[in-house]
Amino acid sequence: VVTHLKIPHKEHNMNLFKGDHKKEWYKKINPAMKIPAIKDGEHVMGESLDIAKYLIRNRRIKTPFYPTDDPEKIDQIDKDCDLATELSEATRAVAFNLYFGPIIGQKVASKEECQQFLGNLGKKYDGIEAFLEARGTKFLNSDSKRVV
Repeated sequence: VVTHLKIPHKEHNMNLFKGDHKKEWYKKINPAMKIPAIKDGEHVMGESLDIAKYLIRNRRIKTPFYPTDDPEKIDQIDKDCDLATELSEATRAVAFNLYFGPIIGQKVASKEECQQFLGNLGKKYDGIEAFLEARGTKFLNSDSKRVV
């Protein structure tokens, strides 16, 4: 984001495998220990979309990606971002609990838990499709038949 918006910045490369994101100095910037995060003066925050919105608004940057002078467009973008975040979280839950978790030694999800994770992901897709249909946009998922 900062590169695209041409904001001078200092980068810190993080090695997730070595746990750089769990070090005390980074917890002060992002207590959730997720990447990315920024420190802008005394203001610290994480989450990519929130960072982008903050920088665009605070630096009064003109960009077609987040046109701050068009409240209707901003509302639409924010709704789209919220749906994308929900889908991302549901996808992450499936990926971790059904695939990556067992690889790193976490307990294997039961059949019922698997169905719950997949069902939740399917509901998120259904919600996005209903939202896109209501505004006349093509569906994300071209196959109306989903197996859970």
